[in-house]
Amino acid sequence: MKLSILISSSLFFGGILADVHNFCACGTRHGSNSVQDAYWDFDTAASTYACTRYRNRNTGTKQWDHCPDCKMDTYAMDGWSGTPSCFSFGFHMGGDEFDYYCGLKGLQGYCQNAE
Repeated sequence: MKLSILISSSLFFGGILADVHNFCACGTRHGSNSVQDAYWDFDTAASTYACTRYRNRNTGTKQWDHCPDCKMDTYAMDGWSGTPSCFSFGFHMGGDEFDYYCGLKGLQGYCQNAE
């Protein structure tokens, strides 16, 4: 009995701790060394492409396997206010998955959570 509760609890909390976000954008990361902090240049066309691909994604039953509410919006990303970004009210975007779609355009994915 205790084992089944432990297994159920770990599966439940494991799902909650998944790396999901509600804002993601595509861009190029610069800097991040002892002299210069990292900063990003974001690409609206690539972010729109990745957002559309993610909205059309349906690869399973996990929260990040589909994004029925993905749409473009703006958010303050890495100090840039009003960055065109992909938004998911239901926190459906996984960072690795979004990074994959940005990678198809030669860029990196950058994800944050709106406060």
